[in-house]
Amino acid sequence: MTNEYRKTLCDIDLILEQLGEEERNKVPAKLRKLIHDNKLENYTSNIRVDIPLEDQKLSDNTNAFLAMLYINYWTEDENEKLELQKIFNENEDKYQKELSEKYNVDNLFKNRNTNKAEQSEQPVQEQNQIVEYKESIIKRILNKIFSFFKRR
Repeated sequence: MTNEYRKTLCDIDLILEQLGEEERNKVPAKLRKLIHDNKLENYTSNIRVDIPLEDQKLSDNTNAFLAMLYINYWTEDENEKLELQKIFNENEDKYQKELSEKYNVDNLFKNRNTNKAEQSEQPVQEQNQIVEYKESIIKRILNKIFSFFKRR
């Protein structure tokens, strides 16, 4: 388990402690114990209990975990659950679409080809020439001597 995830569990544990008994008990005891046992012990949460949660800057992981808790345990209206699930699915689809556009193989090669086309339009200042490599006489003599030893 990563430290980032364990920090999230620390934030969630603090939030659960601040909830009323009725709301806290809606979350299963096993899950609360799992959260409490796996949180990062030496981490001091940035969550302030005197400020409402919506006014605080929570991490994306903490927001996602709270959303999961809300939709699974605190929402009692089925219509609201369905609406939230629809929103979550739309957001996930939008995110996956952005990823596929960003990392689309065709677009990657297209960008590379356009960069090459832009470079080819610029005047070439340096011409590469083929350089013929000639072994020195000493190197050739040594190679001949070594070849005699390799044969035997």
